[in-house]
Amino acid sequence: MKKEFISVVMACSLVLLAGCMYGEGERETLEEGDNGYQIDSYQTDVKTAVTLALDQFAELSSSKSIEVLYEYKPIHEEKMLFRSLINNHLFGTNRPTAEIIKARNERKREFEKLLAEAQDEYDITVTEEEVTAYIEEMVDPHYFEEQEEYAAALGITVTELNHQFDRDLYYFDVLADKLLFARAAEGQFE
Repeated sequence: MKKEFISVVMACSLVLLAGCMYGEGERETLEEGDNGYQIDSYQTDVKTAVTLALDQFAELSSSKSIEVLYEYKPIHEEKMLFRSLINNHLFGTNRPTAEIIKARNERKREFEKLLAEAQDEYDITVTEEEVTAYIEEMVDPHYFEEQEEYAAALGITVTELNHQFDRDLYYFDVLADKLLFARAAEGQFE
């Protein structure tokens, strides 16, 4: 049961990750409509989106250096901003920078709330060994051309992308799994 659940979570995570990193071919994007942003088609390739996002990030970031993106921390607001900028360019949504920053701040607060709940209410922690094991079991065995394009655009390998650059994403996958199991053990889902 746990393995099946983890497989579903991993599949969802990879779909979301791949959604912002398609290579050649038919592409999808988000366009603003009556019900928010709607799927249409991608506006640019991964390499161009990453290049534009890196340039914009350097202008917006207080650190003024993209090196901060390669640091690891579970809640990495700079990386959240960078990923949002990539999506904005890749999908061609042309969201105003202020809206992107506001969404990043909301996402950061959600992550902080999740982390606080896990630690304070359930005494849940996530070790580096657990994150590495998760990546090795759930991420590394799966190949996506989009991951390779994204890694190449960042100037890193797919292994570096999975184990270092995107480690914060997988930290929260592990945390969310543990939190869901803790909630289920309390009977919250009955």
